[in-house]
Amino acid sequence: MAKLLCLPLIIFIFLIFPKEIHSDSNIVINEIMYDLEESDEKREWIELFNLGTEAIDLTSWRFEENGVQHTLILKQGDAFVAGGRFALIVDDYDTFLQDNHGFTGTVFDSSFSLSNKGENLKIRNSRDGNIIDAITYSSDLGASGDGNSLQRKSDGSWVAAAPTPGNQNSSKPLPSPSPTPSSTSSSSNKSSSTKSTSSTSTKASPKESPSAAKSSPSISRTLGEKNISVTKLLPSSTPSASPKSQDEAPPSTKVAGFLTGFGALLVGASLFFYFWYYKIKNKAKDPIEEKNSDS
Repeated sequence: MAKLLCLPLIIFIFLIFPKEIHSDSNIVINEIMYDLEESDEKREWIELFNLGTEAIDLTSWRFEENGVQHTLILKQGDAFVAGGRFALIVDDYDTFLQDNHGFTGTVFDSSFSLSNKGENLKIRNSRDGNIIDAITYSSDLGASGDGNSLQRKSDGSWVAAAPTPGNQNSSKPLPSPSPTPSSTSSSSNKSSSTKSTSSTSTKASPKESPSAAKSSPSISRTLGEKNISVTKLLPSSTPSASPKSQDEAPPSTKVAGFLTGFGALLVGASLFFYFWYYKIKNKAKDPIEEKNSDS
């Protein structure tokens, strides 16, 4: 009779416990916020998700990171996580609410510090401490201080995307901040602007009136990326505009002076030859004197 009474109990144990063990495996690590913008202190969190259809009690479960197990303290919501629902494990409950105003989902408080380079994370159940899910993340996967979190995709792979604590994972990452123009690009832009301005002024200069051109003694041209001042040589309508015009004679005057000097030199040489040949060399009389004496 006792054997007959024990048989239903044995059947009940085999039917119920495997079902509980199987349902525990539906809890997975779904999202990891390990490296926030600015400071990470007390702001890190992970998200759990129930893949199944039955509620699972997370009371006394443990979160393990880098070989250290941490207890979970229910702070908000229900410890029984329904199928298709989420639960958050946070480093500090108050800080989490400050970062996520109005969050109404299930939150377990704990105490941990996730590595910004990567490490192994595990979730253990309360009944026998079995590992229900484990993941090893790395900063190479993304979400390294850019405001994104690591999120599990339906195929089991991970992607960096905009944080979605307590909600379906997102496939879109946060937009990257606009790059700040460097001093080099700024200098290049300034050089291009200078070059464009100088080119415009150079093209416009032939259209300027003569008076306007005279009032600008120099023009700036861009050669490569350096400004070089080139002096304008413009004709002047007044003698005072060109100091060389007062000191130097025109070419025609120079030619006349040269011819005059050459003629004078030629006359002097002729007279010298005359006196030397007739008076000294031949010792002859002056033809002019002889003519006078004959008369």
